Amino acid sequence: GDGATLGGSGYFKNIIFDNNDIRNTYNGLYIAAVASPSNGNGTVISNNLLNTSGASAIRYIGISVLGVDGLTVSGNTIGNINNSSDNSLVRGINIGAGVDNAVITQNTISGITSTNTGSSASVSGIYLNPGTLATNIVVSSNTISNLAGSGTFAAFTGIASFGPNTSLRNNTITGMTQNGAVTFWGIVAASPRNCDISGNIVSNLSTATTRSEEHTSELQSRQYLVCRLLLE
Repeated sequence: GDGATLGGSGYFKNIIFDNNDIRNTYNGLYIAAVASPSNGNGTVISNNLLNTSGASAIRYIGISVLGVDGLTVSGNTIGNINNSSDNSLVRGINIGAGVDNAVITQNTISGITSTNTGSSASVSGIYLNPGTLATNIVVSSNTISNLAGSGTFAAFTGIASFGPNTSLRNNTITGMTQNGAVTFWGIVAASPRNCDISGNIVSNLSTATTRSEEHTSELQSRQYLVCRLLLE
């Protein structure tokens, strides 16, 4: 198939995906472990190309990982994802439920666009939603650029983090264009307990529409939102 139909979760350790060129698929690389202590430990996703353009481009998510306890995602190049058909969140890297003890570092994500104008359509460079039991997630030294969204779902972000015990450090996010009438962020962190957000650079955020001003307790750069912390 083309990666649109995903498989079930399993048990494994010490799996390495290195130096691959992944193209012409719906989801680029999808790894799902049963969420259990140390299951998936030693999973490494490194130095892969997921940025072919045109007819052979990835169409939805570059890299998606669920359930793995002990993960490294590093040195991958992800981009040229242009999605018009899905009324949902298009992502460069997706770290999903049950992931823990993970390092996401030195990845380059560029050129992710959703032209779908639906109420659930949006874009995120790196999207972290491992759940409330995560103990150690590090996202550092990644470069994210040239993201564009057209939907009205308030999830357009360079980096989004939904969980505790997370470090977002020394990432660079530049060139985000929101064409839908909704607020967007360079970085957003919800319930950031024991979190470190430091040394990040966010620049060149622009919008073609009038955005909401409903949020007030946010760090802003001119009229665009750089970082939003949602505290419990």
